[in-house]
Amino acid sequence: MTKTNSIYQETYDYVRQNPDAVLESIPNHFLDLWLVKADEQIDIPYHHFISIYYAYKANKEETTATSSLGIVEMDKQWSLFHDFQVLLQMEDLLRTIPLPGIEKEEITIFHFDNYNKEQISIAEDIIQLSNQLQTT
Repeated sequence: MTKTNSIYQETYDYVRQNPDAVLESIPNHFLDLWLVKADEQIDIPYHHFISIYYAYKANKEETTATSSLGIVEMDKQWSLFHDFQVLLQMEDLLRTIPLPGIEKEEITIFHFDNYNKEQISIAEDIIQLSNQLQTT
């Protein structure tokens, strides 16, 4: 197995072993792997997301055969990837620069079916607030 494949396998295994992980419990090295940075391409984080999504589906459907999981519609996949990235970005910002008065909601990060627009909207607001504070 190549080093790249073993990294994706590590992601897959982590999600399989921690299907109910909350956002703030994600180890820093995974957060760093999964988050799209401003100066990099999305390829690697996106491929990790696919591994994460397959692990989530395997946990949900109690199967390890990824071929039986099906492929989600491309629009839905990009939407889930976007929401996942927004939540990761918020977590990364709050780990770096804690914002006073911000109470973090416990978000089960791998429960994609339970993401809601309010969570994503709040995360986007926190990101925007953090960006504004950093530019002033």
